[in-house]
Amino acid sequence: MYDIAKMYYEQYGNLNVSLRCNVIIKNEKVIIAKKDNLKYKNAIQLGQWLSHQRQAKKSGTISKWNEEKEKKLNQIGMIWNKSEENWNKMYDVAKMYYEQYGNLDVVVTCRVLIENGKVSVIKKEDSRYKDAIQLGVWLNDQRKAKKGRRNRNLDKENVEKLNKIGMIWDKNEQSWNEMYEIAKKYYEQYGNLDVVVPCRVLIENGKINIINKDDPKYKDAMHLGEWLGTQRRKGKGGYIYNEEMEEKLNQIGMIWDKNEQYWNEMYEIAKKYYEQYGNL
Repeated sequence: MYDIAKMYYEQYGNLNVSLRCNVIIKNEKVIIAKKDNLKYKNAIQLGQWLSHQRQAKKSGTISKWNEEKEKKLNQIGMIWNKSEENWNKMYDVAKMYYEQYGNLDVVVTCRVLIENGKVSVIKKEDSRYKDAIQLGVWLNDQRKAKKGRRNRNLDKENVEKLNKIGMIWDKNEQSWNEMYEIAKKYYEQYGNLDVVVPCRVLIENGKINIINKDDPKYKDAMHLGEWLGTQRRKGKGGYIYNEEMEEKLNQIGMIWDKNEQYWNEMYEIAKKYYEQYGNL
């Protein structure tokens, strides 16, 4: 069986085969037998044999297992841990995506292919989508694994590796931080956050521009007014929010109650009138 595994490795360059991989030797070449082939049932069970080698090394219960066998298998690219191998392959895809696009901000349905050494995002209507690499699903699985879900935990080394390529662990928190930075820019430029709910903005040449409703860019502009309104509702309801977020918003002049603000502004005007004319 080792000789067959060696032939497979020399022909295909790896031993990355599924448990159900059966092969046939024909004209001194290894042919992978398909399940619907009549010869599949009697073909050589290469996948199972490789799996048995992993179990033998892990358990140490087979007396005939020795370092020489392990060394020989290592020489032909034996994969001792399939989960780790698959994780590393997907990590390399994620790393390539990050190096090419500068982030890992992808949706769960994002699928990619490696073409000519570059990562191509495959659209749903593309016939290749079905068989493309499910990068979005894998990244989402890493978030769940970090939280102890999916019956596994993500070890510190893998967490650190993902951090180095800009892993987004909390999509909601990332979206909040992005909108906060826009609100901060607005405050620094205009001196307040006194904006109406329909207010939308774009960052152009490093500056915040308020986009009018009749501007064709309005549709795709950032919903600053709506976002600030959402923060008021969350703060008022006392949920989702945390003190750090509240403090950050306070630092850029967040208006938590528009009615109270309006009352205070009108009161100051009334007060000035009284001081000037002696009555109201």
